[in-house]
Amino acid sequence: MTNPYKYYGTGTVKADAKEFELEDCEFTPSGIVREDKLDGRGFSEKKQGATLTGKLNVNATADPDAINKMDDVTVVFTADTGQSWSMPHAWHEQPEAVSADGMTVTFKSRTSEKIS
Repeated sequence: MTNPYKYYGTGTVKADAKEFELEDCEFTPSGIVREDKLDGRGFSEKKQGATLTGKLNVNATADPDAINKMDDVTVVFTADTGQSWSMPHAWHEQPEAVSADGMTVTFKSRTSEKIS
């Protein structure tokens, strides 16, 4: 079953006054994870942050070094459905390799907010 809280497609990411397009995006908004306890008779809760992963086509305007170093940025993700989310104080998870297919970009944040 597909998770109704994940959004897929292409998107525009704005971070540090830079804007770039990601393809094959997967976005998971922040929320609560509930873990089953006592064989379905209860659960425990913990907070989960937001994650945005996508593929960046590296070209003359894309700077992989700058993206790899991003932290404490506000990421605005606009899905191809027209919906938008903000990820305040986001960070790029880890340095990524650049290949002929581009590079995978993963941003995480403690929270996300739906804009529209």
